[in-house]
Amino acid sequence: NFTSANKYYSNGKLSYEAEGWVPAGAAIWYFKNPVKIASGKQIVIALKNAVDNTTTYSNSVNLANSEYYCTYDISGQYTNTTSYPSPASVIPTSHYLSASVYGAGNAWPLSTISPTFFIFNTQGTTPAAFASDATKREDYFGSTALVSLKVPVEWILDGVEIKGQGVDGVKRLTSTVDAGYVTMINGFGYSVYRNVDKEATEAVESNAGKLVYNYSLGTIDQQDGTTDPSTIDAEASIKNGARIIYKDTNNSTNDFHQRKKASLKD
Repeated sequence: NFTSANKYYSNGKLSYEAEGWVPAGAAIWYFKNPVKIASGKQIVIALKNAVDNTTTYSNSVNLANSEYYCTYDISGQYTNTTSYPSPASVIPTSHYLSASVYGAGNAWPLSTISPTFFIFNTQGTTPAAFASDATKREDYFGSTALVSLKVPVEWILDGVEIKGQGVDGVKRLTSTVDAGYVTMINGFGYSVYRNVDKEATEAVESNAGKLVYNYSLGTIDQQDGTTDPSTIDAEASIKNGARIIYKDTNNSTNDFHQRKKASLKD
C-alpha cells in the first residue's frame, strides 16, 4: 500500500531506481496467446471477479462480457474462490491470462486502497521463464509472501501509481515509469481514467464536429479529487465517432484523473 513501510527507501530515494528495475510483487500475469490491439482500440482485462459485479454492488461494473479478458489461473497456487470466482460463462477460456507465481498465498495481493500496477514485455525470454529465474527475485522484506521479481525498467510499457484519499505515503514506481500519482477514493465505484491530450485530439482532422466538451464526471468537488483539464468528454466523443489521443507523459498526476462513474458503465 501507498502508506505501508517501504524498506527500499534510502535517503529519500528508491534504492532500485539507480539499479534500473521495479519490483513486481508475488506474481505476474501474461497472455497465453498473442493479442493484437488495433490502433485506436482497447481491450478490457478483469483483474478479479470477471462476473456481473452489479448484482452485489450497484455502483460496480458488469464484467461478464465475451470480449473481455481476465486473470484466472487456478491450475496452480491461486485457488481462493473469494478472490477468483469462476469467470462468467460468456468469457471464453482463451481469454484467461496465466499466472507465474513466486510469492506465498492463495490469491494475488492487489491493494484495494492504493494499487500500483504496471505492464511490461519480456525481452529475450518468456514470462514463465523469467518468473522462474531465482536470480531475478528479491526477498528484501524477509518474507516468502512478499517475494518480488526484478523487472527491468526498459521492459516496462506503462504504469500508474495510486494513493488513497487523504493519506500521505511513499511512491513505489520509479520516476521514469511514473513521476507522480493519482488519488482514488475507495468504495464508491469511482475509477481512474486517462486524461485527453487536447491539442493532439483536436488536431485530428476527422474529429471535426465529433468532440464533446463540458466533461462533468471528474471529482474535483471532493477532497483530493481530480478532473480532466482538457474538458473533453472522451467516452461521449468516442461514441460520436471521434478518435481520442490520451495524455502520456509518464506522470500520472498529469495523465490521469478520478472519474465518478467507471467508463465501462456508460
